[in-house]
Amino acid sequence: MEKDFKEKVIRAAQITWDIIGDDCLVDEDGKPDLSVTMSKDEVIEMVSDAGRMYYQGGLSRDEMKQFYSLNEKEKEKIMNEAFTFNTYGW
Repeated sequence: MEKDFKEKVIRAAQITWDIIGDDCLVDEDGKPDLSVTMSKDEVIEMVSDAGRMYYQGGLSRDEMKQFYSLNEKEKEKIMNEAFTFNTYGW
């Protein structure tokens, strides 16, 4: 895997979380809630699902295809570099 590609995916994942994180860390009424946290695994799932790194993170369609074609271990390694904390919150 090329270093440039890996760095693009990491950056796209972080940008995506910056955009969608506020919408994820809310209470049942959709209001920001400082007590709400998400695990690293939940964040990774939200970020890497539904083409969000394409729509919000800036990856091209070809880069998304390349990311989705990686085996699970390779994807996990990249995403663990992008998200280093065990939990995410406000």
